[in-house]
Amino acid sequence: MIDFSQIRALIIDDDQSICDMLSLFLESKGISTDYAYTGEDALKLLKEKNYDLLIVDQHLPDIKGSELVKKAGIKRNTYIVLLTGDYSKDTIEEITRIREINEFIGKPFRLEQIEITLFRALNHVARQLNFINAVRTIDRWEVEMTLPNDLSIVREVAIIVTRNAAEAGFWEDSNICRIAVGEAIVNAMIHGNLEVPSKLRESSSGDFWEEIEKRANTLPYLKRRVFVRAKMDKEVYQVKVTDEGKGFDWKKTISSPPSVYKPFGRGLAIIRVAFDEVFWNDKGNEITMVKYKLDKTP
Repeated sequence: MIDFSQIRALIIDDDQSICDMLSLFLESKGISTDYAYTGEDALKLLKEKNYDLLIVDQHLPDIKGSELVKKAGIKRNTYIVLLTGDYSKDTIEEITRIREINEFIGKPFRLEQIEITLFRALNHVARQLNFINAVRTIDRWEVEMTLPNDLSIVREVAIIVTRNAAEAGFWEDSNICRIAVGEAIVNAMIHGNLEVPSKLRESSSGDFWEEIEKRANTLPYLKRRVFVRAKMDKEVYQVKVTDEGKGFDWKKTISSPPSVYKPFGRGLAIIRVAFDEVFWNDKGNEITMVKYKLDKTP
């Protein structure tokens, strides 16, 4: 006998008959099941509970299922199935581009197809639990990177650096730490190595981005690098980002707290929200960000 009882499922479809049919079928397998008829109701449930399996209709009355998946910020260990009766090239391409979606099932469907999906979901949940357990048994983890001033790689680098932080118990959601580390790297590239002033961003003429492109291909800025060092043990997660620029007067900066609504200073505001401690070296070309375990924050 396969034990599906460890799975909690959420069905999101505006067709009540489909919700009823799937709920009865999943519950017959021992799966705890909720359902929602709109994206708005689904988002409320997703904030209240963690789900292992999501079955989402692509055409909800208030939002596309694919957009809902992206908007909800669903955890990586959730198995996501999209239901669609639209087999157009644009729809298929849209669905397959979203990495959070594990598979899609065409409408109309047979319950035998859903049963196969349950086996995949169970295996996915088991693998993710094994991964989380493995991460939490690691005594110490470190990574070092040397980066060119290439903004196109920042997101992927931030994903690598923060990949295991949420699973290790430092954040409930890895998105906030990924965004914060990405902002620190961007600041090191643009304002550190390239020495492009923040206030230039206020200009609506495009001077800010033109200056970035020009300096990225000009000496001495061209040869400067960003160094990222991250380490994690059972209690502390720390990231250092160092640039080869002249540094900045961080004491003046922290005396006037930045806002996410200002054209500059947004990155620092996000970093302060994500991490428990933030500080710089005397020169101001190295930022250190520290996060403590959720249950061990000083």
